[in-house]
Amino acid sequence: MAVLLLLFALAPPPAMAMETAGRVVLSNGDVKIGTDAGSAPKSLDPRRAVKPGDELFKSDVVSTGNGSSAKILFTDQSIMDLGPSSSLRISDYVLGDGVNRTGIFTLLYGKLRFLVSHHVGDGGHVSIATSSAVMGVRGTEFMVDAPTGKNSGDSSVVVMSGTVRVAPPTGGPGVSVGPGQMMVASTQNFSRVASASGGGRSVSSNSSSAGVVSKVSSADMSARLEEVKAPDKTFSGAVTISSSSDSGSGVVGQAVAAGNALSGSAESSSESDDSIPEGFSSPTLSPPVTLQPGATVRLTVGVR
Repeated sequence: MAVLLLLFALAPPPAMAMETAGRVVLSNGDVKIGTDAGSAPKSLDPRRAVKPGDELFKSDVVSTGNGSSAKILFTDQSIMDLGPSSSLRISDYVLGDGVNRTGIFTLLYGKLRFLVSHHVGDGGHVSIATSSAVMGVRGTEFMVDAPTGKNSGDSSVVVMSGTVRVAPPTGGPGVSVGPGQMMVASTQNFSRVASASGGGRSVSSNSSSAGVVSKVSSADMSARLEEVKAPDKTFSGAVTISSSSDSGSGVVGQAVAAGNALSGSAESSSESDDSIPEGFSSPTLSPPVTLQPGATVRLTVGVR
């Protein structure tokens, strides 16, 4: 008995299931998931093609090819668009109580747009890191560009709403960038920030002394968003019409969507659509609509 108790005590604890960070709700073109073993794209091995509905976990790397894009819905309801020729690593993710959550992401290269839907509490930490900057957020919408090639060290951030604190990756004073503003995270700019801070932690975006924050016009903002944002539809599937037994000359039925990329609790349609992510059910639209026999309806669900 003593030997058995000793063996039981030495046995390793059962493995904990990994927490789901989010799901891919839209995939256009060449999009792959790999597990990161380093910081360069060649380390993403093995990689597999992404399907809408695929779960994402800590240490996963999502990469898009030329002309491709992906939209990710995280469990805290934040939404991220990954633009063409881009690669994102989920460095850490813990939902916790939903307010004081942790979401640490690394944009290895390329472009993204991030909408942090709910405010991050004082005990939480959500950030995007590139090779030249760390961008901390509490609740905002912004875009990040981490180009490759000769300008690979000069990441930039454009803020659409809220405030983003941009700081050097090695630590030091940062800059608060507000709505309609942008900053290029270059070594020269961070040197200016350090001089203007006078030993403080950050420089306000309203401060002209640093000279590193500039305004972005509405036209420029729209053009940048067009480059990175994945199409707003999560799917476009056929809708079937279930006939009512007591209908008159026409057919009075209920339109049943073939799938829903976010939620739904009604029965699934008998006619499935391969573009619908596995694991998502089909809602029934209410009230019923009046349609003639053989009518076909297309349904599109949008995600910001």
